[in-house]
Amino acid sequence: MFVHFNRFNYTFVENITLETVIVTEHYPVGVAIDPVDYHVYWTETFSSSRRIRRCNFDGTNPVVLINEKSPWTISLDLINRWIYFGTVIGTIGRFEMNGTYQETIIANGIGYVSDLSIDTNLDYIYWIEYDTGDLKSADINSYNVSYVYDGNSSNSEHGIDNDNNYIYFSNFHQILRIDKLNKKEPNVLLSETETIYSVLMYKTKDIPTVTITNAAYNTTYGYNVTLECMIVSFPKHINVYWQHIYNKTVLNITSDSPGVYGSKVTDPSLSILHVTAEDSGDYICFAVNIVGTGNSEPTSLTVLGEIPTVTIKHAAYNTTYGYNVTLECMCVHNKSTLLMYALATKDYDYKNAKQDGCVTDPSLTILHVTAEDSGDYICFAVNIVGTGNSEPTSLTVLGGIHLFTFIEPNKSWNDV
Repeated sequence: MFVHFNRFNYTFVENITLETVIVTEHYPVGVAIDPVDYHVYWTETFSSSRRIRRCNFDGTNPVVLINEKSPWTISLDLINRWIYFGTVIGTIGRFEMNGTYQETIIANGIGYVSDLSIDTNLDYIYWIEYDTGDLKSADINSYNVSYVYDGNSSNSEHGIDNDNNYIYFSNFHQILRIDKLNKKEPNVLLSETETIYSVLMYKTKDIPTVTITNAAYNTTYGYNVTLECMIVSFPKHINVYWQHIYNKTVLNITSDSPGVYGSKVTDPSLSILHVTAEDSGDYICFAVNIVGTGNSEPTSLTVLGEIPTVTIKHAAYNTTYGYNVTLECMCVHNKSTLLMYALATKDYDYKNAKQDGCVTDPSLTILHVTAEDSGDYICFAVNIVGTGNSEPTSLTVLGGIHLFTFIEPNKSWNDV
């Protein structure tokens, strides 16, 4: 087999030292490299079990991931941790890198898949069909198949790869490039005298690529929440941290910060325990390798739940001595606010306080008022977020007990 490596200066490297990584049990066809976890994946198409296998970079710990019908080519989604594979019977499937979940995403309507490539930026799969030479694509989310390039020949197009802007593929003795968005006629980048069977876009060392799975999170006060983050780094990242931006204040969060879990090289996602209102804001994940620091787009966290809104109906009350009076109070709550009790500033028996999920009667009724009941009253409501209170309402008690003075006989008012 002829293998050609180049960096578009088209110079051929002659002095190459080959090293045996592992001796496979059967004929290997598709090969893929995971620089994040240092794994090598390959398909063994001509074996009786038709399997996909994996080992470490040094060849240790070889394992069988799945047994599949006629697998041929393989490609890795390093960000979302999926393995995609094409078969000689015209299907495309995928499974998680830990091998726990597998699905067929294109079950019919396509030909023998000679090679495929994943575009994690646009969420597309690109592949070449051996029988026709056609270059096709499908949206990973909908799996709608479309033509990119009509090959008009069989057994010609073999290898395929892509970068941010272009799809690269081989055609007999040539390497061609086609624009992903415009999909015009491809340009010839390289011509050779030998058949080119494979195309590999060599990614040089760079800062980590850091992505988040959700742009926003909503959670309830007191709950735990995990902000998911994924990192692709070559060379491998050596440090992970987060930044929390709230009210124009930036706080760095590491694995040693209190009240959190994660933010590690092995577990970059950030779990916040027992969130409070102060945990709301934007979060950015950072990863560091020897080249530099990469960061994600911000993800926002909204903590649902707030202190109760407490209002009074009247700013002042006038009542007569000995009467009953009700100081009306309203507490506004919603599903994320649990009202626990209401009380006033005076030291009364709070018979109206309830703990049934909301206060059904937060108003305060004072029986048989006296002059000592005059003054200002404030209504309070408490939930797990905090305490809310109303504006003061004043109570004025009119009248009182009449005082009578008895004068003893033979005494005058001057003697009293």
